[in-house]
Amino acid sequence: MIRAVPYTSLWLGTLLWVVVSGIVLYASGYQLHENYLFAHHSAPVTATVERRYTTISHGRHGSTTNYHLQYHYQVGNVIADARTTVNRATYVTVGNGSSLPVLYITTNISHNRVNTPAEDSDRTRTLDVTLGLTAIDLIVGTCVMIYYVRRNRLNRELLARGVPCAGVVTRVDFDLVGKTRTARYYLIFSFRDQQGGEQTGRTWYLKPGDEMHWREQMPVSVFCDSRDAKKFTVDLTRREV
Repeated sequence: MIRAVPYTSLWLGTLLWVVVSGIVLYASGYQLHENYLFAHHSAPVTATVERRYTTISHGRHGSTTNYHLQYHYQVGNVIADARTTVNRATYVTVGNGSSLPVLYITTNISHNRVNTPAEDSDRTRTLDVTLGLTAIDLIVGTCVMIYYVRRNRLNRELLARGVPCAGVVTRVDFDLVGKTRTARYYLIFSFRDQQGGEQTGRTWYLKPGDEMHWREQMPVSVFCDSRDAKKFTVDLTRREV
């Protein structure tokens, strides 16, 4: 059955997709910009580690140890203080007072990153994952939106020019959805197409309270594609008593 997605749901889904895509694109663009700055507008300097420490973060999948370094470096007469989170491979190679290779942006000496192979590897892996998620989000999201828009268009065409078929409600059923397990009702119906074959279908979720207006054996308006009886929709606004 060609069930149209309610326009409110369609637009809310589109808005959510746009917001998520914007966040993912921003993250990708930020990382690419950072890589460009450090590739073309940076200079190396040796920093001195002042303090190394760990913190524990707790999540749904257990605890994670985070490794932190606090350090300073000098560029000309300016001393810059910094702190950052590093991976364990970098953390175990330094101690308080140790030297630490750092890159800083020449136009903003406080903008820096730790310059070790382990950190570079982590940043490359993170960038690859972010770009991959960006591509998946754009491709999958675009395909899903095109699918639902085309399905809504086909639903309108069936309602306007489809072959009317007499349908009958065979069951009023429901799903328990969401964390609150809310009952969302829908109709199961059957009808005979223009060739005499029996078809069955299910409606979209009814508006809350509308389930009280439907019962078994009530007629329902069904519209079929004249060339393909498997394509059909219902018009619940044409309810007959």
